[in-house]
Amino acid sequence: MVDSLKDNERSIVVRRLTMAELAEILDSVGKPSGKEGVSRFDLLESKGPLTTRTREHFSKTAALGATEKILALVAQYPECGTKKLADSLVLQGVSLSRQAIHTILVKHNLNRASMRKTWSKNQKEPKP
Repeated sequence: MVDSLKDNERSIVVRRLTMAELAEILDSVGKPSGKEGVSRFDLLESKGPLTTRTREHFSKTAALGATEKILALVAQYPECGTKKLADSLVLQGVSLSRQAIHTILVKHNLNRASMRKTWSKNQKEPKP
């Protein structure tokens, strides 16, 4: 493409910047336009905190009441693992992954079958 151009057009296309020109261009990029004497930090401060969330954290398990349903299923069927618990929850209209169910079981210290069986027995016994 450059070979088909005239000499003066070729010099425009192939022109290289000198170091001074490049420094001038880069320096103008770093400065905010029309805001002489104002630092970038001051500009960011005027816009408010950067870590403000526009939306509160949303927990699917809490919204669906899944924790209570999982604990009720564990009390009824302590030998069931995460797969069978997930299938039982689907029948109740709650769709959660096995990992989410496992996380809830770990939080309640019920991730092992022996722990679930002991907890289930303690739930069924009437307290005096």
